[in-house]
Amino acid sequence: MIETWILAALRNRKFFSLEDLKKAIIEKLEEFNTKPFQKSKGSRLTAFVE
Repeated sequence: MIETWILAALRNRKFFSLEDLKKAIIEKLEEFNTKPFQKSKGSRLTAFVE
């Protein structure tokens, strides 16, 4: 699920170094993990910490 979500978000961007790609992936991963659940309280990050 996460792979598809990140690839879809970055599919139209061009990266000129591996470091830039890694930064973009980390940013999207953090965005995904902090996005609130739709039907529950919290996010994936808060669920993991708890």
